Amino acid sequence: DWSIFLIKSYSFQSLPASDSLPKSHAQLVRFLGHTPVKPIVVVIDQFKQKTVDIDGDHIPDISHGALVTRFLQHWLPGYEIRKLQGHPSLKAMKKSLKKIIAWLDEGQPIKAMNLSISYDFGVSELAKQVQLPITMENVHQWTGPIMQWLSELPQQLPLFKQQYKQYTAEKYAVMEKPRSEQTPGWEERYNQLVEACDLLQSKKLLAKDVYPIVKDLETISKRGVKMYVAAGPWRDVNLFGIVPNARNVGILDPTGERYFEDHSLVQHYAVGEFPLRAARHNGVLKGYKTKGEARLQFPLSKLSDKKLGQPLKNHLAPVPLLLEIRTWLKQHDHCENVPDKFKEVVFPVGLLHQTNPELAPLLDSNLYAALGATSEYPIFYSVDEQGCLNPLYVYT
Repeated sequence: DWSIFLIKSYSFQSLPASDSLPKSHAQLVRFLGHTPVKPIVVVIDQFKQKTVDIDGDHIPDISHGALVTRFLQHWLPGYEIRKLQGHPSLKAMKKSLKKIIAWLDEGQPIKAMNLSISYDFGVSELAKQVQLPITMENVHQWTGPIMQWLSELPQQLPLFKQQYKQYTAEKYAVMEKPRSEQTPGWEERYNQLVEACDLLQSKKLLAKDVYPIVKDLETISKRGVKMYVAAGPWRDVNLFGIVPNARNVGILDPTGERYFEDHSLVQHYAVGEFPLRAARHNGVLKGYKTKGEARLQFPLSKLSDKKLGQPLKNHLAPVPLLLEIRTWLKQHDHCENVPDKFKEVVFPVGLLHQTNPELAPLLDSNLYAALGATSEYPIFYSVDEQGCLNPLYVYT
């Protein structure tokens, strides 16, 4: 069986054992001078830009793709994990899919692919464009008509371009007229033209990039590659997940609660958020490590770690304040008028063990026990640029 563990949209899979060759066959291969080929899992993600902050200083430390790859390597030691770029544009995604198809043509053992890139489309807008009664609850019943609708868009691309040019010219003509010369209803007409141009831009993108990607994903799926895609957020559908046999995966928080109201294409769920803890040796901070199903280590030498050198008050608050923060978070949204006294306090542990080593045992045991700290309410927090109070987690 294939079981699934997903890191946000951005997943890892537990696949069959890699040493499944019969012993006699493996011996024959070695005798002939070859090594049995490892099965391959392909990750299509963003690898060029660091986006994930590990140490809580608001400076990204690792790319999303690199983080997902590390989780995959942890769970699938017998597999080769191949990385393909899916950003910054859909063109990169198209190029990566062509490469996978070429590998399959060469007979390479591609067993699964993890697709962290999504093209999210609102369910209500999808129903409007496809002209079918599509809802969150029944979208799985309409994947065929949605595929058909997408397949017809490339043929209409010349019309979309012509209409876009026409509406854009009219929009600018309306905009450039002095108000004294405008006819009644001109504002409404201008808004209609803006909406029409936006819709045509969307259709052009669907025709030029999204549909070719969906077709290549379908080709790969039909060749036996198990495909794991991120479910769309909130009331959106990831159009890459409408491909037959694609596994749409929803995200759970560390407590097992669902993040979004998922649509009916979602059949699998997995934890997509892993709390961090400090990793120390003899009381000295060496880095951070994830809790939960995967124990990944992130040494300080690989992190930005800009917290070091800041005042201790930016790293540790008195226990009463910690308790007050935890109580407040239970009763409020984390962005809802965060009290000023919370905003200057950040709780990554970087500096604590260097300036107040006598507090380290407290932090490790007594303090955690006193607070009843859990993955849901950890004792480390930070305030982001928008003024939202956030637990210190690894967000994948």
